[in-house]
Amino acid sequence: MSMYRPSLKSIWSLIALFALGIALFVWAQYSYVEIKTDHYEQKVQAAHLMQAFMDTIKVEL
Repeated sequence: MSMYRPSLKSIWSLIALFALGIALFVWAQYSYVEIKTDHYEQKVQAAHLMQAFMDTIKVEL
């Protein structure tokens, strides 16, 4: 039974694969788009209001 041994790849194919990986990573990083959900502003307002109430409770205790 023989063990699988991957063949050695040429340095140029490894460099090309590395460059492709970096290019795809950069593309993915800069193509990020923020999509706000329904009622986003209301949720942010509610979170700020809740934080204010929590701070009030902490001060009173």
